[in-house]
Amino acid sequence: MLSRARTIYLISPQRWDAPPVSKHHYARRLAAHGHRVYFIEPPRRDVRGITLTPGPHPGLTRVTYATLTPYRLKFHARPLFDALMRLEARRLRRAIGVAPDIVWDFDNAYQFASLAPFGARLAVFHPVDDLPPGRRGTKGAHLVLANAPRYLARLRLAASRAPAAARAPAHAVIPHGLAEPFIARAKAVCDDPAAAGHPVPDGERPPVVAMVGNLARPGIDWAAIDAMARRLPATRFVMVGPHGGDATTGAGAGAGPPDAVRARPNVVFAGAMSSAAILHLARRVDVWLMAYDGTRDRDGATNPHKLLEYLATGKAVVSNWVEAYAGRDLVAMPPTLDNTPLPDLLAATLGRLAVVDAPAERIRRAAFTLSFSYDAHLARIGRLMAEACPRDEARSAIGGVVSERS
Repeated sequence: MLSRARTIYLISPQRWDAPPVSKHHYARRLAAHGHRVYFIEPPRRDVRGITLTPGPHPGLTRVTYATLTPYRLKFHARPLFDALMRLEARRLRRAIGVAPDIVWDFDNAYQFASLAPFGARLAVFHPVDDLPPGRRGTKGAHLVLANAPRYLARLRLAASRAPAAARAPAHAVIPHGLAEPFIARAKAVCDDPAAAGHPVPDGERPPVVAMVGNLARPGIDWAAIDAMARRLPATRFVMVGPHGGDATTGAGAGAGPPDAVRARPNVVFAGAMSSAAILHLARRVDVWLMAYDGTRDRDGATNPHKLLEYLATGKAVVSNWVEAYAGRDLVAMPPTLDNTPLPDLLAATLGRLAVVDAPAERIRRAAFTLSFSYDAHLARIGRLMAEACPRDEARSAIGGVVSERS
């Protein structure tokens, strides 16, 4: 896949020890293919200075740091904060001691308003969530990526309003990626649908509905979940994920599940699980569930990555309306952002398990996900990087990052 090793600064809005998401998976795959990756975490108040910690994978270094810049300026004097963070970028580069070929920024909160001070040959801005109010710049990136057209459209608007002399960045939509364990499960289901788990005859056990995610996220529609639990008292609802404040998640603490849901006898909170544990649970799941209030949490109605993982297991999925899956006939969902139909939709899906969980349906769902591996995305991103490399730099600096034939 890689013709030459590159030094990559990967800027993440989540710490390395947070539940793994796209930034972690890209970092792992880049390191696995021979790149030297510096995973730069968001600033922390519980550390001093800048610390470089090798591992946990060969070629990957975790970078933790505290800013010299007073962090409160971010919220009270943003122009001054942005100017001082340019100095922080140079400070990080000095501490790392190796100049980057590529700086790849996933931070949609604009910790660094400009990527230029890192001095990389190529700068990539890759927000995988919506942008905060008032922040629409492209950070001076040569290449802008996003996992939904809506996010990219906002960034392109900023580019179109740039001065005529400014070079508008190249841009593309890169969908969510699917981690290797889920790719392996999807392949197994395509080879043998029984790999998804054996259907249980009616009456042998209660149906199992499971939802995975950060259960402290404010946008979860607990009212809809409570309505489903009341509508289906014989169904076991398994809620997987942290459901209180956790400093490592990067998502902050929301209200979490209300007491009414916690008290339901058919609702179980299983806590956070590893990918391996989720895949083990998947064999006993009859229907996967996602329930965000899209009027309060647009990310939950745009393109949540959990849906891809759900589909990789081959099992049926019931969800709130999601833009990326509208009209695909892969996910059962209401026609609008109104979640009122969810209880009836879930009941109907459970009532048709013989149809929706048939071997051909399992294969159809799993097969859909196989083109979303991180290596496949890196192959495409590598080509985009080669095209976006500034003309005044040696194109060979980027052109060999990814090979389509890997």
